[in-house]
Amino acid sequence: MNTVIRASILSALLIGSTTTYASNESASYDDALVAFNKGNVQDSYLLLKHVLKDTPENLPAKLLMGRILLLNGYIKESIEELEEVLLAGGDKNLVLPPLSRAYLLDGQYDKIFTLLKRNTLSSDARLSVTLVVGTAHVRLNQLEQARVLYEDALTRHPDNVLLLNALANLMLDINEAEQAEQLVTHALEIEAKNPFLLITLGKLKDMQGQPSLATYKKAYDIDTDNPATMRAYASALAEEQQFEKASTIIAKIEEQTPGDVQNQLIKARILALTQQQFEADKILKSLADKLSLLTEKQLNERIELSLITGIVAYLNKNYSLASTELYRYI
Repeated sequence: MNTVIRASILSALLIGSTTTYASNESASYDDALVAFNKGNVQDSYLLLKHVLKDTPENLPAKLLMGRILLLNGYIKESIEELEEVLLAGGDKNLVLPPLSRAYLLDGQYDKIFTLLKRNTLSSDARLSVTLVVGTAHVRLNQLEQARVLYEDALTRHPDNVLLLNALANLMLDINEAEQAEQLVTHALEIEAKNPFLLITLGKLKDMQGQPSLATYKKAYDIDTDNPATMRAYASALAEEQQFEKASTIIAKIEEQTPGDVQNQLIKARILALTQQQFEADKILKSLADKLSLLTEKQLNERIELSLITGIVAYLNKNYSLASTELYRYI
């Protein structure tokens, strides 16, 4: 990757660092790996930059750089690094899991499918890529393909929490509440404090007409800074008409992820429920304008947004937008 571009994109990571570079290349990479595993991504990046400046062909360093770029949201740059590692003969079991996630975030679904079909991987690496392939199928509304994929993987990994949760969510999407409950119950027996399992349990309770706010709060309490747990809890608070608490959490999410579409929809829903139609309409119009810029393929890949937008618009008595988005979803 062009070093000038990389330096420009990642300049924010350089501010305020006090990292001292090791003079030995191997030691620098080891230090970068230790820093990364401790969550010190900025220090790890700086050390890797030093290593790659001296030895651009250092595959472990390039692989770790690709993972850091992915974590920081530089998807195309991450893909470039990871593809270079792959072409240079890097271990597919280490490269393909992060590369498949990068392709997913970039909307390159066909490439994800190809990765799984054309490569022989270790059990763990194959499971990691399989989960990404399943997500790609769901985003393309290919729910039956995702179901077959997950169920097949489950025969080999019956106790994998990520897989159980992915299949449970899919069962909820196709209104198979009983099967979803069996999957979630089994997963919670394995990992009772997994916040994402608790979010799925909350969705199940919603479908069954049971109180769910305490479940979403438990997920939020376990991981208070995760946008997913924050959104789920804020939505549940809004449904219970605890608008002040919900709005406080929404504001916190906005600080972390400005412009997040799901967050904007929740905010619009709160405004609609509190009879603030004008402000809600402003958000919905902005989202509708953004959606209008997407291609048909991109819209179909984000079909769940049409459902949520349509529901919020209906609650806000914006029947024209509701009709358009719900018709698209149907």
